[in-house]
Amino acid sequence: YGLCDINDPQFRKINPNTVFEAGSITKQITAAAIMQLVQKRKLSLDDKISKFFPEYKYGNDITVRMLLNMRSGLTDHINNGDDFFPKNIYRHIEKNQIACKPLDNQIVLTYFYDAPVIAAPDSTYFYCNTNYYLLAKIIEIVSGKSYDSYIKKNILGPCGMNNSNLEFQHTDTKGYDYRNRYYSIPASLAFGCGDLNSSAIDLFKWNVLFSNGKVVNKKSFKQMIDSESYGFGVYRRDDTIFHSGTTNVFNSYNYYNLKEKLSVIVLVNRPINQTNATFIAGNILKLYQN
Repeated sequence: YGLCDINDPQFRKINPNTVFEAGSITKQITAAAIMQLVQKRKLSLDDKISKFFPEYKYGNDITVRMLLNMRSGLTDHINNGDDFFPKNIYRHIEKNQIACKPLDNQIVLTYFYDAPVIAAPDSTYFYCNTNYYLLAKIIEIVSGKSYDSYIKKNILGPCGMNNSNLEFQHTDTKGYDYRNRYYSIPASLAFGCGDLNSSAIDLFKWNVLFSNGKVVNKKSFKQMIDSESYGFGVYRRDDTIFHSGTTNVFNSYNYYNLKEKLSVIVLVNRPINQTNATFIAGNILKLYQN
């Protein structure tokens, strides 16, 4: 329900096929793509990232598995950008972001080599977008295809997610901040970790096919969700897997109960401090359970 764009004189209405920025729900898809390559034996979860980024000084201490389950110890280039990037570069990023201007496609990789680590690899869980940025780069290196083309061919297409894409601001909806500004995380920052645009129907298809061995085999799926907290692109609690997503003026929540085959998907074209998708999903679940 609601409007695709409150500033659009056409006042188009939202429907279940309307496309929003899905943010970090992207991580499920990136993780599944990695597992597809593992199944094909083109990659191992225990590969050290020095195999793909040989000049990185901590490359021999971090594995693909650590990237997937957020245990690499790396600094987050989005949530802790002021630590990851030099100050002048961070100011440049902020300015371009608000102006919706593009950034150098390699800006994260350029400064990754000198960014500080926040913890010893595999010592603790720390949510970090940089892990999934690197995983998307690994997908490109191993498959020989761009991340976008790999995901379209191997996930979006086979799942019938016909309204979904990985293109910057290619949505049916717009959101605005408190100053009435519409802007998104630059594509080069969101790469692999937050660049999916999708609809409720497409994410429903994803939940069903992903959990039923149609995207990765059942053994791989079990590996991905075998966690008491964060698995490979999913949080796990009892019989449920879930993930939220937040971009500047959108937020989202995707919940799937493995036992009951129940999806709760909420996509919002408002900032999270105005309307919280996770909170709405919780209320929907309470209604269902009562």
